[in-house]
Amino acid sequence: LVSTEPRTSIYKDRLGELVDIGAMKFIELSGIEEKLVEKDGVIMLPMSELGSFFDLTSKLPAGCALIFEPLSHMLLTKGEDLTYTFVSRMVEDFASKGILLVGMINSLAHQKEVIGKFEGLFVNIGEESEDSIKIVKGGKEEFVRFYAGKRFFLENETGK
Repeated sequence: LVSTEPRTSIYKDRLGELVDIGAMKFIELSGIEEKLVEKDGVIMLPMSELGSFFDLTSKLPAGCALIFEPLSHMLLTKGEDLTYTFVSRMVEDFASKGILLVGMINSLAHQKEVIGKFEGLFVNIGEESEDSIKIVKGGKEEFVRFYAGKRFFLENETGK
């Protein structure tokens, strides 16, 4: 899972057990860190070191999924051209290795032309629909659900 703060902390809190057993890895695209470091199970990748992303993901096995959440963040901080080049490389690299890439973008934060350009890189397009993702283009119309453990969906007694 690739994300940015503050969502990385939320995911780490709710999915940390999966990191502990080696079932999931977190990469945070960081605007604060100046070098690649690991902090509490999260790999902190400086935005200035995006090329290292492909080194970090080079050993992912076929059949795994990489969820890349910060497309909107990258568009706003790095611009459309750099972001498109980066995402295009991800799509090519992961498809050739049999890795499922799930890219997430805030469709309300960008012009339709920009959204369309990025959608063109992907075979299937889905939209968030309450507690699932609804496939709206490319595949049969269906819902995709990710099971991440009950801790992700339920609050504990203290309301956290």
